[in-house]
Amino acid sequence: MKKFILSSVVLLFAMFSFGQFTSSMPKTELSVLDSFIYSRGTNLNEWEEYYKRNVVEKNSWGLPVRYMTYYLSNGSWLNGDTTVYNYYSNGHLESYVSYNSDTTQCKKYDTDGRLIFEYYKTNSNMGTLGSKTYYYYSGTSQDPDSMIVYKWNDGSSTWTLSGKYVYTYNEEGKIIEYLSYYWSGGWENSDKKIYRYNNDGLLDSLIEIYYDDFNFVWKNHYLTCYYYYNNTDLVSSEVQLSWDDNANQWKNNKMYNYIYYDNGLLQRKLFYEMDQTSGTWQAQSKDFYEYDAQGNVVAVYDSTMDNGQWIPRNKTTYTYDQFGNQTLVVNYKWDTNDNTWHNLLKKEYFYTRAIFSSVPQQATLDFRVYPNPVQNLLFFSGLDTKVKITIYSIDGRIFQQSRIGTNAKYINVSSLPPGSYILKIVTGHNKVFVHKFVKL
Repeated sequence: MKKFILSSVVLLFAMFSFGQFTSSMPKTELSVLDSFIYSRGTNLNEWEEYYKRNVVEKNSWGLPVRYMTYYLSNGSWLNGDTTVYNYYSNGHLESYVSYNSDTTQCKKYDTDGRLIFEYYKTNSNMGTLGSKTYYYYSGTSQDPDSMIVYKWNDGSSTWTLSGKYVYTYNEEGKIIEYLSYYWSGGWENSDKKIYRYNNDGLLDSLIEIYYDDFNFVWKNHYLTCYYYYNNTDLVSSEVQLSWDDNANQWKNNKMYNYIYYDNGLLQRKLFYEMDQTSGTWQAQSKDFYEYDAQGNVVAVYDSTMDNGQWIPRNKTTYTYDQFGNQTLVVNYKWDTNDNTWHNLLKKEYFYTRAIFSSVPQQATLDFRVYPNPVQNLLFFSGLDTKVKITIYSIDGRIFQQSRIGTNAKYINVSSLPPGSYILKIVTGHNKVFVHKFVKL
C-alpha cells in the first residue's frame, strides 16, 4: 500500500521573529495554511481528488500542532501520515515529526530558526533505509559552515559516517567555495565548487571540479559563466561549458538567455544546447511568463522546439486571494492530437487568519527583488542595510537562510526544488519585507 510523507510547517506570510505573547502587546493578523487538496486530470479531462491534508489541532496562538494527510485508494480515503509540531516560547518552530507505518522524518531548528538536524528512516523492500544530517554554524551566521551526514547500515543496525560538506564565505557573506567529502575510514575528497565575482559584486563564474581518486588530482568538470545587461544586475545569459579531457579545453555545452519586461520581471527564458558537430547553438525550449498588477506570476507557458517550430508543452496558472496567498495552482499538458490543453494537476490551498502579539510591522523597503520566476540567482537592488533572508516553501518549510550586506546583489536559489516560495527579509532595525516568488 502506497504511503505519503509530507515535510511541512505552517505557512506564515510574515513569519517574523516573535517576542513573548501577552495580551498587552499590539495584535497582528497573519495567514496560516490550514489545508490543501491535490487533484489529477482524468482521461475524460475532468478532475479527481487524490491527496489532501487537514489541520486537526492548533495551539493557543492559532499555529498548527498536528496535521493529518489522506490519500485516495480504490475509491476510498485512507490515512496517510501524521505531522506533529513543537514551538519555542518566541513562536519559532522548534521541530516537527512526520510519520506513518513505514516512514519517519523530522527536522529540528534552533531559537534563531536555523536548521540544525534532519532525520529520515523508512522500511522498504530493500530493507531499512535512512539518513541523518547535522548542521554547524559560526556565531550568529545563518549560513552553515559544515554539514555531517550519516547513513543507516541495515546489516549492522548502526549509523555510519557518509558525507561531509564544508562552506567558505567572503566578508560580504557570499559563498566562495564548497567542498564535499565521503567517508572511507577517513574523509576523502569528492567534489568542489568555486564561486568568482566581478567588480560589481555579481557572480561571474562557477567552476565545478571533481576529485580523481585514481590519479589523486582535482579535475575540471563544468564551468558556468554569467552575463548581465549593461549597467544592470539583470542576468542576460548563462553559458555552461564542460571540460574536454582529450582537447584539454572548455567546450560550450548549454545556454540560457533571459528577456525581461520594462519593470524587471522575467518575460522569457530560452534554453539552447550546443551542436558539437556544427558548432552552433540549437534552441530546445522556451518559457513565457505573465503577471498581475502586483507582480505575482499568474501564468507560465512552456514550449519545445520540434523541426524548427515551437510546440506548446505545459501551462501553469496561479491564483491568489486578497491577502496575496496562493490559493490555486493548475498544471495543463498540451495534447498534439487535438491541439488543446488537458488537465494534469491541480493544487488548492486554504487559509485561516491567526492573531499574534509583539510582531514587528511589515515595512515598505525601497528595493526590488527579481526576476520572478527565477532559476538560479535572485537579485536585489536598492539595498542600503544588512538584512537577514529566510526562504519558506508554500507550506511553510524553511528551505534557505542567509545574511547579506549592502554590497551583496543576490542570493543563489539554484538548489531549491521547483515551486512557489515566500521570501522574508528582515533589516537590522527589525523592519520586515515579504515577497512571493516562483523557483523554476
